[in-house]
Amino acid sequence: MAGLVALHAQQKDDVNDILQRALSRSARLPWMSNWSTGPSEFLRRSQWPQNPLLLGRVLTPDQTGTFARAKSAILAGQNPAHIRTRSDLPQMVVLLRMAEIALGLAGDLPARNNPRQQKPPPPPVLVATPTEISGILAPEILLDRLTRAELEGWHPWTLDLEQALLRLPKRIPQSIHRLALQLQSDAGRRFADWMSRGKSWEPQQRLYGTKAPVPGTYQAESRPGGARYVELTTPDEHGLSRSLFNVPTNASALTGRDTDTTAGLHLFPDHQEVIAAWALTAPNRILDGTFAALLPRDWPRRGQRCKLASSILLAYMLGSGDALTRQVARDAICVLAASNDLNGGLLGQQCGALIADKQIVARNVYAQLAKVSQRSVDGSVRDTIMHMLPYVLGNSLAGLAEVLEAGADLVMKLGRGPGLSEVPGLQNLTLELGTGKTTAQARRLLAALETARNCTPNPAAEGCSQDDDT
Repeated sequence: MAGLVALHAQQKDDVNDILQRALSRSARLPWMSNWSTGPSEFLRRSQWPQNPLLLGRVLTPDQTGTFARAKSAILAGQNPAHIRTRSDLPQMVVLLRMAEIALGLAGDLPARNNPRQQKPPPPPVLVATPTEISGILAPEILLDRLTRAELEGWHPWTLDLEQALLRLPKRIPQSIHRLALQLQSDAGRRFADWMSRGKSWEPQQRLYGTKAPVPGTYQAESRPGGARYVELTTPDEHGLSRSLFNVPTNASALTGRDTDTTAGLHLFPDHQEVIAAWALTAPNRILDGTFAALLPRDWPRRGQRCKLASSILLAYMLGSGDALTRQVARDAICVLAASNDLNGGLLGQQCGALIADKQIVARNVYAQLAKVSQRSVDGSVRDTIMHMLPYVLGNSLAGLAEVLEAGADLVMKLGRGPGLSEVPGLQNLTLELGTGKTTAQARRLLAALETARNCTPNPAAEGCSQDDDT
């Protein structure tokens, strides 16, 4: 996309000829077969060709107006027409960005402030082009692009600028902010305002479940049950972040099997919790193995604390039926543990609750946590196992011996850890079971916890080694 825009500014006729030849062929291909129903229907009802880059070639009377209305809705935090579920929204943003580029290159975008004004020429560059393979855009590069725009008298396209802001890292040097405050254009002021907000637009999170917990399971009277998702809310008043950093509470609109939310997860590469919250709107894609390969590179981000949405996502991934998904989760836990960003207690609670409510496969989770404990002798990994156990000791024993053994080993090496006075249900388990490996490891863990009751935990934590998943 960036190359087309840059070349168009220099060799317009040649680029138009290339596009006409290439896209006339691609329009005949079933390239859109993987798009979910909302965006596909949006294209069809607008009488647009399937490939949105052909928008400037085959116009219908209201084509530009349809795009403008959809863009305005998303920037205002509303659902555009033809979106069946909120989960379609990230993918719709991708579609509208492509449409913005196509209409812009064709000269069919309305003027920014007044549709009756003469339409401006396309900008010579896209300001949102990332500078890292992970999708991150270096803030100093965006500053240079917006400074160039002011000096040369052009304006970036609206969605292009909003995408650029979402690709910025969460931590930006104050020196960049001071320079951005000197910019006079609307785009420059939006850039400066984005940095001024800092953590004020960090989305708030709240946990929801799709149904009541399984009766009789641990804390069933006080926790959500069924499939889990996270409501995100942000105070941002305008821009793409107003839509993409808000995930609503309507669970029935979040769990459609045909949803392809993952197509848009690269829109906000440094916003770890936002990525996780959108991924949770399509849990079937996490469990069936079509999700892990689509995660942005470097997820989770080193140096970002693993909070609610990321913890639930990791729990789903650990219990997935797909080996690659489990391996990605295991590697992510090691990364987070090594940087002291893993909230072991929270991850353990989410693993345990999902197992208790029959949402993920217990054996898969146990095996992965046992492997993690071999690679990362860390207090947060111990906490994950200890906080998971109360949910599973009474009803999910198959394969449990392996994780009980790992827990005992970690307690013996690191101590009990803060907030772990006991593991509810462990004593009863050792009394109720007969002989066997699960009984032996349960008793071993109980003894290790008792021995470590008055010991000072070992603060040292070993690093992670790499291995292959099977």
